[in-house]
Amino acid sequence: MNAPQYITDAQGKALGVFLDIDTYQEMVEALEDAADRNFALDYSARKAAGQLTPDELDVIPLDQAIAESEAVWAEREQQAA
Repeated sequence: MNAPQYITDAQGKALGVFLDIDTYQEMVEALEDAADRNFALDYSARKAAGQLTPDELDVIPLDQAIAESEAVWAEREQQAA
């Protein structure tokens, strides 16, 4: 990770920052990972407290979701052919 370059006003207050693309991508990935963990923790806590809405109780396993997505894409490809 390269050191960021800050844009400052006349008083030295930071107004913005320049990041190289690799540093930017690392930061975006870290934020996405944190959001995913936060969502999972919130979901688990709400499930344990019995606070989930009916549509949130319809969560399906990842393998099933992938299989259903692949089936939809295969059907669309057949229709396009």
